[in-house]
Amino acid sequence: GRDEFAAVSVERLAKADRGFVVICGYNVVGRTICRLLDSEGEAEYIVFEDDVKTAKEARTVGLPVFLADPAQRKVLEQFKVGQARCVVVAMESRNRTEQVAATMRTTYPKMPMVVRAHDEQHVKWLEETLNVK
Repeated sequence: GRDEFAAVSVERLAKADRGFVVICGYNVVGRTICRLLDSEGEAEYIVFEDDVKTAKEARTVGLPVFLADPAQRKVLEQFKVGQARCVVVAMESRNRTEQVAATMRTTYPKMPMVVRAHDEQHVKWLEETLNVK
């Protein structure tokens, strides 16, 4: 069925004066970024999370965390990711990081993107393959 919270959140974000940030992964890194954004008050955000339990717990306390796959273009369109100020890919799995970052880069070539690298080789791959600095 239709997720009313998601629909309202997307509409509110699309109208946010300062834009919004998309965070992929509500793990230690993703949570830290959310806390930083909350404390600064500079940007709204939405979070995509793969884990059902994690997403459910976050939504229970009113956080904009959605069980959705950011490697799927239809999800990106539904959540109006193209209107975001930037995307943060903070997935724990290297493979998921690469899938999501590649989808973001091909869908939104000019989108500013911060990607969690897992080691020096990964940094090099992200820079050379996806033009992530």
